Amino acid sequence: MRWIALMLVALCAAPAGARAQMETPDAVEYAVWSAVLRQVYGRDLRQVRIQDSTATIVVDTVRDAAMVRWLTGSTELVDSLRARVTRPATVDRRALRVRRPRIVGRDAEERYVVSFSRVAFDAERRRALVHASASCGMLCGSGGLVLLEKDRDGRWRFAHHVTMYLS
Repeated sequence: MRWIALMLVALCAAPAGARAQMETPDAVEYAVWSAVLRQVYGRDLRQVRIQDSTATIVVDTVRDAAMVRWLTGSTELVDSLRARVTRPATVDRRALRVRRPRIVGRDAEERYVVSFSRVAFDAERRRALVHASASCGMLCGSGGLVLLEKDRDGRWRFAHHVTMYLS
């Protein structure tokens, strides 16, 4: 639990200049985030607040890497996730394919805030791995890894989910 608190403090303490160097996600990354939002929260997201930038997570421990390997069945997504989560990106709510999400800044005091990591893809971009977390107060929240697969219609569907922390 302490590493989660330290990670949150580090995220909030990022200098303003660091945000200017953030990347812009592509349409496929927004499609994956949208699929997670629809699956977890349904179509009406008026009560959900979306973080304005992606979260930086650490997947360097043996346990985390083993969990991702178990979840995905390959090391390809582990390596992709490690590389992508270190490059934060801005999140534009207009690009999300969901109904009425709201974007909040890091300093906003909202009741319920959802954040995502960057999305890791396999070489064919048919499988995606993302870390999603939700916070609803000081000691209220959860987060975990979500594996999605693209169906025949080109839509992203949940394949597996592993909760990594819950409070």
